[in-house]
Amino acid sequence: MVISLLFNNQHIFAQCNTIIDVDFNNWNDRRYSIADIKSDFNNKVKPWTGSTYRGVEGPGAANNLIENTPQETRIVNGTLRAQYLKNDASGRSGGFLFDPYFDGVEEAYLEYKIKFDDNFFWATGGKLPGLGGSTSGINSESTGRGTIPSGCRYNTNGWSARLMWRRNRAQTNAPYFILYSYFADKENGDPRVDGDCGDGKRIYTDLKDDKWYTIRQYIKMNTPGQRNGTVIMWIDGEETYRDDNAKIRNSGKSNLKINALIMNTYRGGSRTDEVWHSPRTEYTFFDDFKVWTGCSNTDNNPNQLPTVALTNPSQNNQTFTLGETITLRANAADPDGDVDRVNFKINGSYYKLDKTSPYSVTWTPTEAGTYTIGARAFEEGQEGLSTEVIRTIIVTTDTNNNTSCSYGTPVASGIGAMDKISYSNTYVVGNGGPNLSNIKEFSINWNPQYNGLYQFAFNTKNGTPDWYIDYKNSMSYQLKNAKPEVTLSNTGIANLDGSYWVTKNGNDFVMVSKTKAFSIYFSNSSSTPACNKASVNQKIEEKMIVYPNPIKGEVIHVGGLSTTTKSLQIVDLRGRIIKEISSENTSETIDVSDIPAGSYLLINKSKHSRQSILFIK
Repeated sequence: MVISLLFNNQHIFAQCNTIIDVDFNNWNDRRYSIADIKSDFNNKVKPWTGSTYRGVEGPGAANNLIENTPQETRIVNGTLRAQYLKNDASGRSGGFLFDPYFDGVEEAYLEYKIKFDDNFFWATGGKLPGLGGSTSGINSESTGRGTIPSGCRYNTNGWSARLMWRRNRAQTNAPYFILYSYFADKENGDPRVDGDCGDGKRIYTDLKDDKWYTIRQYIKMNTPGQRNGTVIMWIDGEETYRDDNAKIRNSGKSNLKINALIMNTYRGGSRTDEVWHSPRTEYTFFDDFKVWTGCSNTDNNPNQLPTVALTNPSQNNQTFTLGETITLRANAADPDGDVDRVNFKINGSYYKLDKTSPYSVTWTPTEAGTYTIGARAFEEGQEGLSTEVIRTIIVTTDTNNNTSCSYGTPVASGIGAMDKISYSNTYVVGNGGPNLSNIKEFSINWNPQYNGLYQFAFNTKNGTPDWYIDYKNSMSYQLKNAKPEVTLSNTGIANLDGSYWVTKNGNDFVMVSKTKAFSIYFSNSSSTPACNKASVNQKIEEKMIVYPNPIKGEVIHVGGLSTTTKSLQIVDLRGRIIKEISSENTSETIDVSDIPAGSYLLINKSKHSRQSILFIK
């Protein structure tokens, strides 16, 4: 089977031979057995025998795979689900172990998808699939674990490049991916010389649960004994690790090649070491395993990712009203291909997709709160090549007769020094806020030079919940930079706990609830504060067009503009303004000859509207 893969932005195609292509879609929800493995992998790799599938037939099979083991591997919604039993580790009580062998090759790619279950307990780590090779158990009837190395001793007749998810033993840091390799560099086979077990190279930081990741691995074998092998890793289409000086096999081992997909996943680590255990039984999901070889390009210039930009919400912390139907919009483009679709996500979970540009879906939130909106663009024919952007929005319970005030929050600068300032009057403006009628005085002592909040305290009139309460040690805050905010918890006052934008209104201090329709206003004036609530609804111009896109010359044309005074900004994807002009015309031509090649946003900003379009140079 031959497939074409796009490897660079000059549209150079490399012809590759597919060895394995398994997606598990041919099974209904069921237990995944050895017979199912044979059906999925047979005739795609070497014919099924004890010598070509390590761990599923012959001596030791019951301890190494999938049948006659406590855990149960299942097909769930077209994915392969591994089960890890609670309070245990190793392949004897978790995951699966089997190795489809194939004819040896000098270079190969592996790609698959993985998702850790919602609220996954990471513990200290666990094994994941990767490529490997062995010189025995291939052309004979030998069985068992062959010579692919594992445990804490290396042998020169095999190698492996599995992955692991890892976390520090104290389990205080975020989990991450490592490349867990047994290469010829560990030829001494002595943990005192080479370190315990395989080598771990961090390739991705801050793993999340309930999120699909696409893993891609490229291995090119070294000239035996020389350091000229290549190992490359990509996560979600982004190169995260490269070694062009890898020593995978020793001198005299030319028959040691890439000839196995090591289908391994389990917790551990030592089975008896509790830091590898989880207190509950949990699951990991796998899909779309592919192995291919014979490519004429080693991917030094990989296919470029599609680009995507959210145009609504157009900025972080944009506010919407509960019950309002929100149109989520995105622009997407691909520098060297076509966009297949844009998936929209809410709080990290898939919501809806749109396959037609401009991409949009509608959503009506049912609860007030802070939400994360995501948009992910997928390249046509390259499911692993995608990119994602996110923004945070705030949905409030505000209604037409609500008198809450936002006072321009979040503001663009930090809070200036407040040296032991006290306020004798506290006003709660809006609906759903706390009853603070018993507050006699609010005091704040803030020093931005040292980022020190030395007092954030209430004096009460009646001793409820206490006569003096200082929250400085129990709260979180960011007051020094743009978008200053505080979060209060365990205050002892009903409806006071929560997150607030903060600002100064003249000499007064204001806290604006992020999720509800009220503000708390501290002042030494006896007059109730007036509201200057900012409108949350903006009129969006729908007619702006940008052409040509991608740019073919040195200028870009913009049409469909209003006659109002407006600012046209070219902004890179890091948010930096590259060029800006002021215009009252209905069309403009902008010189972009001095702008480097890349993806940019053209933003149209006027007093009452904002629109952005993604373009490529």
